[in-house]
Amino acid sequence: MDALSLAEYLGKMKSLVNKKFESSNANKEMSLAELRLLLQIYREPSLEMQTQSLANINTVTIAAIMHKLKLLEDKGYVVKKNSLVDQRIKIYTLTPKAIEFAEGFKRKIDLYNERLLESFQASEVEALEAILKKIILFMEEN
Repeated sequence: MDALSLAEYLGKMKSLVNKKFESSNANKEMSLAELRLLLQIYREPSLEMQTQSLANINTVTIAAIMHKLKLLEDKGYVVKKNSLVDQRIKIYTLTPKAIEFAEGFKRKIDLYNERLLESFQASEVEALEAILKKIILFMEEN
């Protein structure tokens, strides 16, 4: 297997994960991009993220992130406030509605992960993780 084949396999996996996200988002109140953004903010311990950080994580423009954040704000999932340190920096915090939604969605993801991992032995999961880390390290260095 070469690097291109690996990228194709990973791309297919990403596509399947996206389909799972979409099917789990039964109420369709938000797009897949909005859902991913909400979950990224949720995973941060402080429940706060700066616009630039979100753009970097998603490898998209700040304008694209700001558009999605505006949609989430209009739907009552995030609240925007200015940073106390620099008024130009916007901080987005999840609302109680968003936290409840994210926790419910996380439970669905955790159950799916459990079912998936049941089909593997622990040593297989560890080996796969080690291989992927090694590939990423090589690609970052070369």
